Amino acid sequence: MLKLNGGDGFFEPVSRYPEILRPASIPCEHAEGWGSHRIRIDGVDIAFSDEDFGFQVTFESDSLSEQRATQIMDDICENIRVTTGASTKVVSL
Repeated sequence: MLKLNGGDGFFEPVSRYPEILRPASIPCEHAEGWGSHRIRIDGVDIAFSDEDFGFQVTFESDSLSEQRATQIMDDICENIRVTTGASTKVVSL
C-alpha cells in the first residue's frame, strides 16, 4: 500500500496519473489492464488502484526481488513528492 498525506489521500485527477504514478528515474512504460493505472518495469506489470488512503499497489510477478520492488516504490514515491508535494509512505511490500 502507498499512503499519501498520512492516509488522507490526495485529489489529483486521473488524467495526471501517467505523470504522477511513475518512477522518477527508472524507465517504465504504460501497461493495459485492470486498476486505476498500470505501468511495466523490467517486464513486470505494476497496478495502482485508488483507495481513500492513497493506492493499493500490486506487482504482478513472483520473480521480482523485494530489493528491486523497494527501489521501484521509493522512486515512485520520489516522483509523487516532486510532482504533487504529497507526503508518501509505503506501508508494506
